[in-house]
Amino acid sequence: MAGLESTLRITAVDDTSGAFAAIKAQIAALDKQIATFDKLGAAAGKVAKSTDPMIASIAASSKALNEQKIAVMALGESLTGMAGGADTASIGQRELSAAIDGTTRLMVV
Repeated sequence: MAGLESTLRITAVDDTSGAFAAIKAQIAALDKQIATFDKLGAAAGKVAKSTDPMIASIAASSKALNEQKIAVMALGESLTGMAGGADTASIGQRELSAAIDGTTRLMVV
């Protein structure tokens, strides 16, 4: 008995190497952009931390100025209605003095 034997040969050209290289290049570019954004985020965090005390000081000064405004308004009301006497006026003056002292302390800090 004679046998029949065959050989199968498969040849193919790998065209995917160029596509994979392009994908790797895009991934590397994205990694570089992510690193840049991380650096920018870290820098922005440092700036925010350094401006926090200034922002808090501005807020405190604003609050103190509002308190001073209220004290001035109270003083004005007490002076326009002097029917209450000098005691009413002196209370307004004391409140104004305390508000000005508080504002001055905050501006010095």
